[in-house]
Amino acid sequence: RPKHLPELQMCAAAGQSKLMSLYETACVERGFHCAQLLLMADDVRVRKRHLNLSNCLNAMLSRGVLPVINENDSLSVDEIRFGENDELAALVGMMSRSDLTVLMTSVNGLHTLDDEGVPHERISVVEEVTEKQMALAAGTDGNQMSTGGMHTKLNAAAMVNQVGESLWIINGTDFKELRKMAR
Repeated sequence: RPKHLPELQMCAAAGQSKLMSLYETACVERGFHCAQLLLMADDVRVRKRHLNLSNCLNAMLSRGVLPVINENDSLSVDEIRFGENDELAALVGMMSRSDLTVLMTSVNGLHTLDDEGVPHERISVVEEVTEKQMALAAGTDGNQMSTGGMHTKLNAAAMVNQVGESLWIINGTDFKELRKMAR
């Protein structure tokens, strides 16, 4: 992972075409298409941009196009440093009144900690995000590509839960997890 900001921006831009190629291939195999939306926080927070985004999302969904939404890390440089994709997912989930928001991640879930503070048992369901769960959330998972970790995912879950909706955190390194989730 590069350390210099312009190199991070370049990697974010270059990686999007590969990512979308993989998504489009998987979608076409299943009889539909996907479209990419690269967003910044103001696209959700500023009313005019929020309405434009909402109209675009509704048009995609009405035509059976899967929106693949990601932070525009090539331009939204603060988010590269702080792992804001989780918050963005929560904001879009709430804005679109989604029944379910899904975060795909390499973080191996939320775990209890043993007496030495080492992750112990995986916690599969969190009904309400409390200070206790937040204390269990470490930073990143040690993956050099990660920025947010479990802490930002729990913040996103808390946001979505406040409006009565659900958020699932699944293994993003294996597309089979999406199939399991859909059952």
